[in-house]
Amino acid sequence: MIKAIFFDIDGTLVGFGHSEISDKTVRALDELRSRGVRLIISSGRCKQLITNVRDYPFDGYITMNGAIVEYGGKTISSIPIDRDDAVRIAELSDSHGYACAAIFSDFIGVNMESETYLRINRKIHIKPFPIINLQAMVKEREVYQYTVYASDKDIDRYYRPLVRHVRFPSWDPSFSDVTPDSVSKGLATEAVMRYLGLSREETAAFGDGGNDIPMLDAVGTAVAMGNSSPEVKEHATLIAEDADEDGVAKAMLSLGLV
Repeated sequence: MIKAIFFDIDGTLVGFGHSEISDKTVRALDELRSRGVRLIISSGRCKQLITNVRDYPFDGYITMNGAIVEYGGKTISSIPIDRDDAVRIAELSDSHGYACAAIFSDFIGVNMESETYLRINRKIHIKPFPIINLQAMVKEREVYQYTVYASDKDIDRYYRPLVRHVRFPSWDPSFSDVTPDSVSKGLATEAVMRYLGLSREETAAFGDGGNDIPMLDAVGTAVAMGNSSPEVKEHATLIAEDADEDGVAKAMLSLGLV
């Protein structure tokens, strides 16, 4: 019996053709709640940027790909990027001319704007961030996640060889998030499962991006959206319809959850 479900947001709960969660998906979530199923967000977004789910009362939040994990209003874990790596990433972004957004505990800023940065923010319906002196700020404050608006190829060339304690989870080849190497959506999912005393077989997850693969591997029932890449679908026990076609709600019906 499924007792907890983990949901990615962009491309999963909310299709890229929509600005917020659909009525049909909300009704399905309400049905799950009425049956006592715990509902947990698992997103690359920080909590301040979760603005497209209508303030739905989810039970828990895995944010920034697992850097911060909350359940029932309590923080289970909070892991910032290594300070030396955080400074190096800011320096590399400025020197190579890549837009780089930094997420702090209470603030988000970007070092510069670029075409890729603006396009991605439009795609997920996020307004531009304040422009900051990134190198100066990260020397004084902990960074929980970066988003570097550089291609996978340039990430491999300029960043990976010079930082030691980070991961580069991504769901689009034109940019990458940067998180501590001790976090992932999969590890965060397992932390919530331990906190709730749930077995793998009692959990399910819905996702569409490469950063969702560890989460899909951590649960008993793994659902990949129809709009997922072939690589993501290889980790699924069920392929749903596209997010823009209410794939989450339809998959819940197929699984007998609603």
